[in-house]
Amino acid sequence: MALHVENLPLPVDRSLYQEAIDTYLELSHRHIEALYVFGTNHYPGLSDLDILVVPRNGYLEPLNLHLKGRLPPRFDAIIEHEVFVVPQSQLRACRYMRWADLRHAYGPDVLGSLAGDSSPTTSLSETLEFVHNKLGFLDNLRRTGVLNAASCIRLFNSQRYNVHWLAELGLMEENGYGAAIDALRARLVEAPDPNLVVEMYRVFEKAVTSCARLLQSRLDLDLNSVGQVAAVSQGRVTLPFDGYRIGDARERAEILTSYLQDLVRRNYWYGFPFLTRLFPPPRRNSALEQALFRAFRWGARRARRLRSAQPPLPASPPAASGSRAPGLQGLATRTDPIA
Repeated sequence: MALHVENLPLPVDRSLYQEAIDTYLELSHRHIEALYVFGTNHYPGLSDLDILVVPRNGYLEPLNLHLKGRLPPRFDAIIEHEVFVVPQSQLRACRYMRWADLRHAYGPDVLGSLAGDSSPTTSLSETLEFVHNKLGFLDNLRRTGVLNAASCIRLFNSQRYNVHWLAELGLMEENGYGAAIDALRARLVEAPDPNLVVEMYRVFEKAVTSCARLLQSRLDLDLNSVGQVAAVSQGRVTLPFDGYRIGDARERAEILTSYLQDLVRRNYWYGFPFLTRLFPPPRRNSALEQALFRAFRWGARRARRLRSAQPPLPASPPAASGSRAPGLQGLATRTDPIA
């Protein structure tokens, strides 16, 4: 199948990531209790910006915390998805989030003492969910024949975690997947070339297919089936794997279902880092509540458009030597609660 590559990413200055965090905080810090950044940017421009926020409790917080469309266009190259949102009442859900290189960036460190769950039950459940998701992604790529390079490269890289988790579980060898993707990303940074993206896709396709076949053979489970994977995610079936405990799977399902329900109750339309289709559909707010919040959301969008259409203000005169510039200097490293 011929593949068409579009939206080839270009290298950016590494400082753009911190600048984006600072800009986001300038807009949203009054609504944030704590903020964390995760992931790596070893290949600036190829990696996106990953943010987790613990919001303050307020009715309009969802309108003030989303990321996409709020920052200046110069940050578009590194913004792939929304921030992830975890209310303070749902912090225990973070036990099941395997953030790569999680870094505390703002507010009190509310996750500092929370231990992650790396049990076989959680590792296997997460791997099944992510492989299932990547099979769907592969199916879509094969159907369209279009590789959105900026998005695809980030997903290709994330497959390394599935391979690593399966190796930790003793189900397969890593076989250098991460090293192969890194080598191709390094070449792409040096000389952007669509053929390198196609080569990366082939490596990814082979790895995902191998993982799916292995899991189907080992667990007698069809990873393409939403129903079968959802039954595992919801703790409704056991798996023939040493160390897998269905009680732990049910506890995880209950916590993540409660977390999703809480986001819906608070009117967040974004922020859940798991696949919603694998968990019981949350109860929706009343029709009146939904209509009211849609009106607020529409008003916020319109106000933002009007502000962006206004001409920029004249530049301020330079600050006197030794004086502190206005704004929120050093905000991203602040660790005390906001007054």
